[in-house]
Amino acid sequence: MRLNDLCTQSYEIAVSKGWHDADAEEATFSDRIALMASEVAEALEAYRKVGAAQCWFVATAEVPEPVFPSLARTEKGPSDPASVENTIATAAKGVKPEGFIIEIADVMIRIAHEAGFRKLNLEMAFARIDGVSGVPWTSWLNERPMELTAFAERCDERCCWRDTDVNNQPVALEPQSLKPTPIGWSVGRLLNTITKPLMNAEDAMDPSGNPSWYSVIELARAVRACYTVAKVLNLDLNAAIAIKLAYNKTRPHRHGGKKL
Repeated sequence: MRLNDLCTQSYEIAVSKGWHDADAEEATFSDRIALMASEVAEALEAYRKVGAAQCWFVATAEVPEPVFPSLARTEKGPSDPASVENTIATAAKGVKPEGFIIEIADVMIRIAHEAGFRKLNLEMAFARIDGVSGVPWTSWLNERPMELTAFAERCDERCCWRDTDVNNQPVALEPQSLKPTPIGWSVGRLLNTITKPLMNAEDAMDPSGNPSWYSVIELARAVRACYTVAKVLNLDLNAAIAIKLAYNKTRPHRHGGKKL
């Protein structure tokens, strides 16, 4: 799946669940940024409960003892495809997945939903961030397609740091700023690399409250930060996204009557 395909799919699921009905309260760009940030907070809460590696299902009467295998990446990259397919099948029965990486997947799905709704081209934003001066963005994407499995492999801890300022001018990278603590990576430090570009995206809104082109670039940076956090913690974010999308398709209209 490509990044823009995820945006389309996330938006279509949101539409099917009534979030864009004529009688629904339409969320503003600021509202949706706050919802994205709320998923980061939920990831922190999941970490506080059980750490980053463990995920679980909320048991139902139909599935009283659901099994959630590890989403740890293997030496070859993504987690075991057969286990992931079985977990997707469980989620598709309406069994809710929980855990740190599931909440990071929720951040991704909310970003993708907003991009799909507003027709924001996140792939083009990445071409603007990482592309070579003078090379058309379409040519850059043809050479480096935003297929999410390959994209997950390209992210590392250096991607947590801004390589341009708010005016998209180059600044020095600071890869050494993100150092392991004596007990490992600081989860707060990692999660804040997602929160910061989300806040920057809101700060860059145009006077009417809609996202500017710089907002789109910051949302792309938040996407890259999500994948970087997963890679640093050795977790398979693409598997988590697939599992959560399968569950979202089973959720009730407006998730039981929520306003936003």
